[in-house]
Amino acid sequence: MSKRTLALLLLLNTAVIVPLYFLLASLGVWFITPIYLGAATVLGLIFIVYNRGFAARNAKPEELPSTMSREEKLAYIQEGKELLNRSRWMLTLILPFVAALIFDMLYLYLLPYLKEML
Repeated sequence: MSKRTLALLLLLNTAVIVPLYFLLASLGVWFITPIYLGAATVLGLIFIVYNRGFAARNAKPEELPSTMSREEKLAYIQEGKELLNRSRWMLTLILPFVAALIFDMLYLYLLPYLKEML
């Protein structure tokens, strides 16, 4: 996917996921926070596992085991880069869930503190 497509997808997902969180929270759905926290955690773990813990992200051929041939090392590094590129769309789901939780914490804890200061 192009960077423009990913940015639009991130904007769209954020425009849906974050307001939905606050709408459900205002309606008294008490279990929405654990659901969003669980969704962010599961998606984040899937992203990390899919990318093999980012082991090949900044690897250099000389850092890889000597049991691998040079071609295997280069293929491993290239495959790591391809996995990261193929999985970037997952970030367009992870980030809005995390953003909703951050905005909620700011609303719950920072806003009352700022109101007291004024």
